[in-house]
Amino acid sequence: MIRKILATLAALALAGPIQAATLAEIQRYWNATQLDRYVEILSDGGVDYGVSLDDYYLLGKGGADWKVRVEVIYDPDRLSDEMKSEVRAELEPLDLTDALAFFESELGQRIVSAEYAALDALSHADVWEATQRMMVAPDAILPRREALFGRLMDAGGYLDTALASQLNGQIAFIQGLTSHGAFAGIMAEREMMDWLAGEEPTMRAALYDWTRALFYLSYKGFDDHELEQLVTVIEQSDVIGVTSAVYRGIDRVQHRCLGELGAEVARSYDEDAL
Repeated sequence: MIRKILATLAALALAGPIQAATLAEIQRYWNATQLDRYVEILSDGGVDYGVSLDDYYLLGKGGADWKVRVEVIYDPDRLSDEMKSEVRAELEPLDLTDALAFFESELGQRIVSAEYAALDALSHADVWEATQRMMVAPDAILPRREALFGRLMDAGGYLDTALASQLNGQIAFIQGLTSHGAFAGIMAEREMMDWLAGEEPTMRAALYDWTRALFYLSYKGFDDHELEQLVTVIEQSDVIGVTSAVYRGIDRVQHRCLGELGAEVARSYDEDAL
């Protein structure tokens, strides 16, 4: 399979100008990468996070009304429409041949399903804690597999991408929170950037641990040869370029939600103060 994919890439390199993606190809990519499942994860995780802010910012006074406000922001139908629009805008200029060849393959489909299963599992605190314990056990991750994890993390730029997304999400939330009302002006832009710069090392370390846990759970059912195939495709094709474009679009949706969530916290706080 890997030779077929790489042979296709080599042929494409000699074939001439890059062809922009068609709407049909973009829909195939959406289906192959099961982005409807990502919409569910974003919606469920966003609601859980938003509801948790009640205790921190609203002293637990938000109640059912606060949850309704959060659910409006993270409405799955709205998220799906916005994500499709952003993903289409990112993918239309690109050639999706490499990405479709991989994600529509048998190995690609198994990997996508395994990654979503791991994402869902890690959203539960008990699974996260158990995974952390398993990973430090002797021989839990053998040297060859650890090396493959390292190559995968480097080739995909996962850590830097996730860190940038998280930092920008924090900025969007704080900007929404401080845009008006009681929280307005409590943190100047320079103060916010200084605070985030101070938090960056801790965030990077936490994301590194989380990414290794995701790899560990996702690829437990794959042998080293299959994982080598995945790493080789990412290192030698434009699959990661397409994936990065998709997540740029998804990030815009996530950051808009976080900005709205911050503004909604400020409004709710002001209403309660009245």
